[in-house]
Amino acid sequence: MKMRIALLLLVLFVFGCDYNEKIGPQIRVNSAYGELVENGTYTYDYGVIKAGRVIDALFFIYNDGDEDLFLSEGSPIELIDLDGSAFNSVERPIWKISPKGWSRFRIRFEPPGAGIFTAKIMVESNSENDSHLEFFIIGGATNS
Repeated sequence: MKMRIALLLLVLFVFGCDYNEKIGPQIRVNSAYGELVENGTYTYDYGVIKAGRVIDALFFIYNDGDEDLFLSEGSPIELIDLDGSAFNSVERPIWKISPKGWSRFRIRFEPPGAGIFTAKIMVESNSENDSHLEFFIIGGATNS
């Protein structure tokens, strides 16, 4: 009888335990079109617009982890404009994203003249999978 109880308790323990390990913060970034932003290899293309016009791109930051995701305070998104001042951040994400939560940010393309413009976007966080995420944006402009 004691052996049966011990066996039953062992079975309940083994099958009753949750083997899903908790994972720390996990960053994922998607474009508004649902494209996954792959770290270091993704480029968002604004296309070609007339100089002086404006077009925005919206990006979403998701926390797929089980702990809070913290972006760098003060400047969670760093934009390095490689070809002048054609891009700027017009909406910044919140710096603390709860587990399974999300935030968004918006980057504006406003070319001052004709040409091809590129910038690098960097997102620093406490994510266990990509603490330093970066990708590129590109856009073209014509005078006519």
